[in-house]
Amino acid sequence: MVLGLIKTLVGSSNDRLLKQYRKVVSKVNALEPNLQALDNSALQAKTAEFKQRIAAGEALDDLAAEAFAAVSYTHLRAHET
Repeated sequence: MVLGLIKTLVGSSNDRLLKQYRKVVSKVNALEPNLQALDNSALQAKTAEFKQRIAAGEALDDLAAEAFAAVSYTHLRAHET
């Protein structure tokens, strides 16, 4: 009973993970219009940009949503029919 109350108030570990993932998915989805505006060479240049930002000390966690959005959109663009 006490555990049930705690889970209701705090959420299960899965609920907390899903909440974190939803935030990342929202960020990724928000970046798609910016990526759609890029041509193929500009989209490809994002890889070099990410490498430079990492070399400059930017944290991977700060870069993750943008990098995932670029990879995801590149995949969609490559498989358009």
